Amino acid sequence: MSEPAVAPTKDDGSLKRKAAVGAVWTVLGMGGGNIVRLISSLVLTRLLLEEDFGLIALVNTFLMGLHLLSDVGVGQVIVQNKREDPDFVNTVWTINVIRGVFHYLIAIACAEPYAAFYEQPILAPLVRVAALSALILGFMSASFFTQSRRLDLKRLVGLELGSAIIGTVVTIIWALVSPSIWALVWGGVVMATARTILSYVWLPDSRN
Repeated sequence: MSEPAVAPTKDDGSLKRKAAVGAVWTVLGMGGGNIVRLISSLVLTRLLLEEDFGLIALVNTFLMGLHLLSDVGVGQVIVQNKREDPDFVNTVWTINVIRGVFHYLIAIACAEPYAAFYEQPILAPLVRVAALSALILGFMSASFFTQSRRLDLKRLVGLELGSAIIGTVVTIIWALVSPSIWALVWGGVVMATARTILSYVWLPDSRN
């Protein structure tokens, strides 16, 4: 005897609709991000030297390695947990702040040895400044993760594109005024700052 079919609930339909809308916004965000990166690359490759891009690649590789080593899944905790009470969210936010400070201090400590390893003294100050991005992003609103859990991706896509555009514009203007690798470094710091500020201004429930 076959079991009776279970009729879809209203929540199921709402979840599917949110997932479909979220997928559309994700695709739009990826497309917009690729356009911004393409424009940035076309302009900056004409303004900066090839070795500048090689050095910034080394800086980003180092910082990405630290990021992966220090990643304790703070955002995933909020996304996967049903709790959204202020105490829980603020605790997770505090952990993220501590992680950002830890990330920054480790980068400062390792900057000189990293530069010595590649025999590029300029890497040390570049790493110290670029690491400010990790410190600043540590203070980003936890609402970024609660919005992800709710599949409300429209505002998240706007935040990502907005901060990318701001960072790109600052980088290009800096490179026009003073064409050096510092345009790439400070452009990244400005992008992280814009992302953090927008997480409080643009996203709902953003107080931590």
